[in-house]
Amino acid sequence: MDDSLPDKFDVVLLGTGLPEAIVAAACARVGRSVLHLDRRDYYGGGWASFNLDGFLSWTQGHGSVDGDDMRNGVDVDCSDLPFGEEEEFIVMAQPSNASTTSPLVTFYDREAKEHSVSQNAEESTANLGMKDSSVRENVTMAMQSLEVASEESKNLENKGIEEAADEGAGEAAHEGAVEAAGQGAVEAAGQGAVEAAGQGAVEAIEGGAEEAIEGGAEEAAEESEEDVGEVSEDLDKPREDQQKPPLNREYVVSNSRKFNIDLAPKVLFARGDLVELLCQSRVSRYLDFKSVSRVLTHLDDHLMQVPCTRADVFASRDMSVIHKRLLMKFLTFCLDHEDHPEEFADFAERPFREFMTERGLTPSLQLLVSQAVAMVSEVQTRTGLVAARRFLRSLGRFGRTPFLWSLYGAGELSQAFCRMCAVFGGIYCLRHPLRGLVLDRRTGNCTAVIDYKGKRIACDWLVVEESYVPQGYCTGTCASRDISRAVLITDKSLFPSDSNEASVLCMPGKGPDGTTVNIIELSPSTMTCAPDTYLVHVTCPSSGSPWDDLAPIISPLFHFENEPESEPSRPHVIMASYFSTSGSTGDMDAYQDLPLNLLLCPRPDPQLDFEAAVEKAKVLFQRMYPEEDFCPPAPEPEDIIYGEGNTTNPSEEAPDLTDDDTTDNAVIHDAEER
Repeated sequence: MDDSLPDKFDVVLLGTGLPEAIVAAACARVGRSVLHLDRRDYYGGGWASFNLDGFLSWTQGHGSVDGDDMRNGVDVDCSDLPFGEEEEFIVMAQPSNASTTSPLVTFYDREAKEHSVSQNAEESTANLGMKDSSVRENVTMAMQSLEVASEESKNLENKGIEEAADEGAGEAAHEGAVEAAGQGAVEAAGQGAVEAAGQGAVEAIEGGAEEAIEGGAEEAAEESEEDVGEVSEDLDKPREDQQKPPLNREYVVSNSRKFNIDLAPKVLFARGDLVELLCQSRVSRYLDFKSVSRVLTHLDDHLMQVPCTRADVFASRDMSVIHKRLLMKFLTFCLDHEDHPEEFADFAERPFREFMTERGLTPSLQLLVSQAVAMVSEVQTRTGLVAARRFLRSLGRFGRTPFLWSLYGAGELSQAFCRMCAVFGGIYCLRHPLRGLVLDRRTGNCTAVIDYKGKRIACDWLVVEESYVPQGYCTGTCASRDISRAVLITDKSLFPSDSNEASVLCMPGKGPDGTTVNIIELSPSTMTCAPDTYLVHVTCPSSGSPWDDLAPIISPLFHFENEPESEPSRPHVIMASYFSTSGSTGDMDAYQDLPLNLLLCPRPDPQLDFEAAVEKAKVLFQRMYPEEDFCPPAPEPEDIIYGEGNTTNPSEEAPDLTDDDTTDNAVIHDAEER
């Protein structure tokens, strides 16, 4: 098979993160030829999801394989390539694959407790064996007593007494042995068999068991042996509580494939830009979602569930009736604040907390609004009102809370848009780095790119993740701010309930800048963790090391095995990982003298949602093709009509040169029908 690439594309994209994937899908949908490359061996870049083994490899810098080493191990000397007199070759940057700081990964195994459980299990097994032996001896004695009774019964002629003895001896022996053995080697096992079988035989003999017929005695003995055999099999089986595996390192590592750990965990607002884009473009058919069932907040040193409906507010016992009415009145204003700008005009640029005080909210209500509704910290009033309105508008569309979670992790979103691009003719190549770009000095445009094989590929537009920006174009003002991250695997929920829940919790950070710490707790029903475990993501902008930023938030909520257990209700941490990732610069204008047709996509930010990425992708597409619609609806397969001269499926016209399958794990589901 000839796997050579075409010489010309309308758009070349480098990096398969969410913004790049959206741009690629939008361009392919309107008929542009697209080449989408990534030097990594997985989709998503900084937006990717890994299983546990992949995540641990990523933290150590082994999550990707450079195309040079993978392909031929020989560096291509691009200086020998033919360039025009007005052309200049510019080397692309090669971003790191792993964390920006040395990651800290720790497993917390309860070895002492596990040893104690194992030792107790062994002692119980030994005791069960002793009890089993005792039961067999007692039943043997009962059988011997019954044989004596049967011999003496031959000399008796009273059939009435014979029937009574038959019932008395047979039932007493049978029921005594069954009761004793059936209790599974508890203390009454031995005594029950002796007293029931032995005393039953003696009483039968003394009270008329002399008339017991031989057949009845033998039948009782046979049933007793069968019951003891069944009990012996039951004794060999572990009890139900022993069948549950211990939640330790061995368990989570052996279930690595059941974990899907995001590098940039985020939720979708039910009426946010990303949900609208998924429904509009019908990319939602490649995905499946779960409603986040709870929003939590931390007030007065304890967690509480945030009421998300009017009925929940008035049913809550955490607020008085007066406070409930104040809260509902303020939230109603937040939802319609754009229609009444005069009511907050004097506070628009002042702190949001001052405006809430002016509206009569108590300090506890202010914390509830800022942390659980607006999900902001120290911001201006205008920003706080917009954030609160976004939360309130999304309530009730897909569930009680305003949030959705993408099953199998947020990394599935990038793959879904990549699939849409491939369906409309886009070509994908992983482990395919670019050496650099060719700049035309006369026009200031990038006219071509050079891949790792030395092949020159012409393009009209070049879209890259900002970490690939060539050296020398970034000024001192475009330095990115890192994101502090923590990933925890725990044994139970922060806020236990009868059902598997996904929860969102926002807390004010402990740093001097008052940033917000976002906590997302995921249950096995989200397809991101193994049974009986929970996956917790903690994120905030970096102000120090990840440990310094996040440990003061995490420690009061979770229990670590090297700490004294002051609150038994806290979840036990099985694994904890602290690391940081490179965030976006936030200001693309800080890059100077870039080629006019080179566009930059942002890296993940520490925000809770995807709104910034979607907005940036839309801006980039409109800059390239302002006359085209952004991600118009894809036709249904049955609606596609092929012309007389074109009987080939358009998705087959452009070969997919991807080294690894794009979206094997994608789940097809249309969110519009929910």
